[in-house]
Amino acid sequence: MTPLAKVNYIVVHHSLTVDGVTLSTDDIRRFHTTPPPAGRGWSDIAYHATVEQVENGVEVIIGRPWTLQGAHAPGHNQDSIGVCIIGNFDAAAPDAAHWKGAVKFVAWLCQFFKVPAERVLGHREATPERTCPGAHFDMAVFRAAVAGALK
Repeated sequence: MTPLAKVNYIVVHHSLTVDGVTLSTDDIRRFHTTPPPAGRGWSDIAYHATVEQVENGVEVIIGRPWTLQGAHAPGHNQDSIGVCIIGNFDAAAPDAAHWKGAVKFVAWLCQFFKVPAERVLGHREATPERTCPGAHFDMAVFRAAVAGALK
C-alpha cells in the first residue's frame, strides 16, 4: 500500500447496504480483500473508518491505517481520509443518532488532520459519476453540522 502524504480532504461515503444491529464492516473488508470475481482483490478495506449502528449505539470502526492511502475516491485517494457511513441513504436519510455520530467523528477527523469543514466532500463531489453518499444525504447540511461541531 502507498503512504498517505498529506490529508487535504475527508471523503464521506455510504455502504449502500442496510445497517442493522451487528457489525457490517467485516463483511465490507472481506468483499474488498477477496480476489475477483467475488470481490475487489484489494490489500485492505477501502476506507479508513466506518460509522455504523451496533446494538443501541453508533460506533466507529477503524479500517485502513491513517498513514496509508485508501481506495475509496479515485483522484483523491492520495490526499484524503475515507469514511463510510453504513446504510443506504439512497433509500432514506440516516436517523438522528447515526447522523450525530457521523458528524461528531468527522469533526474529530477535521481537528486531528487540520482539515476545514468546507473540505469535507461527499464521494459524488470527489468522483462526479457517483451518487454516494446517497440521494437523502445532504452534504451541505452535513458540512454545516461538522463546522458547528468544530466551534
